[in-house]
Amino acid sequence: MTKEEFDRHMPNEFWREVVDRVAQEAPDTLLLAEAFWLLEGYFVRVLGMHRVYNSAFMNMLRDEENAKYRQVMKNTLEFDPQILKRFVNFMNNPDEEPAVVQFGKGDKYFGVCTMMVTLPGLPMFGHGQIEGFAEKYGMEFRRAYWDEHPDPDLIARHEREIFPLMRRRYLFAEVDHFTLYDVFTPEGHVNEDVFAYSNRAGEERALVVYHNRFAEARGWIKTSVAFAVKENGEKRLVQRTLAEALALPNDPDAFVLAREHVSGLEVIHNARDLHERGWYVELGAYKTQVFLDFRVVYDTDGTWRAVYERLAGRWVPNLEEERERVRREPVVAALCDALQALIADASLANGRIPQDATIPYTDGEFLRKRLAALPRISDLIALLQEQEEEDALAAARSLTAVLQQPRSTAIALAWAVLAAFDRWARAAGEPSVEEWWEKWGLREALAQVLGEDGDLVIALVTSEQWPVANKGDEEAASKWPVTDTPLLRRWLNVHEYEGVWWFRKEPFEVWVGWMFFVQVVEMLAAGADEDTWVEETVRLYRTARALLAHAEEIGWRWE
Repeated sequence: MTKEEFDRHMPNEFWREVVDRVAQEAPDTLLLAEAFWLLEGYFVRVLGMHRVYNSAFMNMLRDEENAKYRQVMKNTLEFDPQILKRFVNFMNNPDEEPAVVQFGKGDKYFGVCTMMVTLPGLPMFGHGQIEGFAEKYGMEFRRAYWDEHPDPDLIARHEREIFPLMRRRYLFAEVDHFTLYDVFTPEGHVNEDVFAYSNRAGEERALVVYHNRFAEARGWIKTSVAFAVKENGEKRLVQRTLAEALALPNDPDAFVLAREHVSGLEVIHNARDLHERGWYVELGAYKTQVFLDFRVVYDTDGTWRAVYERLAGRWVPNLEEERERVRREPVVAALCDALQALIADASLANGRIPQDATIPYTDGEFLRKRLAALPRISDLIALLQEQEEEDALAAARSLTAVLQQPRSTAIALAWAVLAAFDRWARAAGEPSVEEWWEKWGLREALAQVLGEDGDLVIALVTSEQWPVANKGDEEAASKWPVTDTPLLRRWLNVHEYEGVWWFRKEPFEVWVGWMFFVQVVEMLAAGADEDTWVEETVRLYRTARALLAHAEEIGWRWE
């Protein structure tokens, strides 16, 4: 029949009548249309369907027709942004090959899947998609024909990267603050292969960037594409910047902190810089970046600016820790400079230890006693050498061996200073020396002074003193548990081999020799009577010897 005759018999569009009658007679019904060949907009705009399958999402992103799909998004935004949230985005359906066949199991799949769950609208997972099933399923299938098993690695990556975003659908589902951006390369061209968009819900913000091409991409996110705004019944096209879309202050003292979801790392930007230049991104092939947990901080003491300038766009595990590192750097620098000056003026072998050294951030009285004790080691060795007892002579040889080491002065003074620093830190409510060593830059700074000996020094400082053995009871003392700390484990190179944890003989012997030495210094610093020097030193030596024997007996097994 002719079109005129058809229109006479069917004056109203059938599906339009369906939508209108459903709205009256079954208002809680959700009408979901299946449309192809880019008729999605017609089904929701003209026919009034509540949702429509968005086949363009799957087909164009699979085939990497990125410019075309960005144009679909831009056309929709220019007509009516509200239509975006009526799209049902999917990566497979009963008529198509499964997602794992079309997109694989790697970064491309997870990049497109991230877009699916972070765009406005409704994300739809197909049968077996998360498990990685490759058999095509039709609606007429009664059962699976392939013997497939869920891919645990694929499921685990969904649990890490996709499921947490699904729990935040409230942040992505609406379009009131949704903004799509052009990403400009350093050469000034728009990279059509990069999808970049942001959204907001209350005070929460999100920025999603995905590169759908096997290539490298870098550029700036600053200005949005045009989108329609209705005012007083009239529609006009507007654009906004990233900083405006994220509601960021235009303040040079404001800094924007965010966490990148895939890596778990954090990044800091200056708010004024985001207004003026935008957000710089670099992405490899099929790489995704999702920035969440935005917060704005104001720099009142210079520390946030120092963190921002130091990192220069680099991501770190924890920005608050970086700020604490900045705050504590003057302490670390002053301590290390004073220690370096002290070492330069001293010689342990010659008994030349400055007694008037001023070391900041230390327990001064505690340090003074140990600096005063160090020159007495030579007098103690002389006393031991006068004895006829073999253990006394052996103790003298052990102490002499320590004194004759090339780095003995630096190690002994660093031990005394760090032990005094630890006492100061605890009294001042600061973290212990272990935390300063691991987190706040003390290890890196002291490496300039001590080199690899720093690990030995910190192992000495953080090891508990041995119980001093009574005569004939050295074996019992040797079984006393060694303090199990990460710092000592590092020095002893504790490692696992064939289900057993081992430690190495050579660093253990060095540690025992130095532990014997520093405990002798502690004994002298405590003001022991000269008449007891020999006896106490011999008891300490017997404990060290028994500990070495015990380590050999157990075969260097850490347990």
